[in-house]
Amino acid sequence: MKLAFPILVGRILIAGGILTAGILLGTIAAESTIALTEKSSKAVTVYPKNENGDTYGSAFHASTNEEKPDLIEAVGEDGVTGYIRKKDLDGDMPKTPEEATALMNKQQAEGPRQIPLYEKDGKTVIGTFTAGETKPVDTKEE
Repeated sequence: MKLAFPILVGRILIAGGILTAGILLGTIAAESTIALTEKSSKAVTVYPKNENGDTYGSAFHASTNEEKPDLIEAVGEDGVTGYIRKKDLDGDMPKTPEEATALMNKQQAEGPRQIPLYEKDGKTVIGTFTAGETKPVDTKEE
């Protein structure tokens, strides 16, 4: 029985070492996966530039307005595909909630806006794009 105790202790130490190594390797792998996922989720789309230095392409993958290209791909009237300028689409951006409400109500009263639709050079007008319709905002609190 004297030999059984050292063998048992040896097996316990080996099993403990294997378990510890597995936990360490699993932790390292998990941290690497999380880091890669965070890095890829923060990736920004790189848009091509035209001869005038304007970026152009689809705004589909842009998560913020700043990430959108200068010329955003759009389908205009009569199904013509081209590009609209981001600044034309944005218009004057309100600085306060009150300005935003007033702007939305003004746009509702005036109706949809017509925006020039360009070739990718950003100069050649090939049609028009109708900016979406808005609904009036009720500013009365209940």
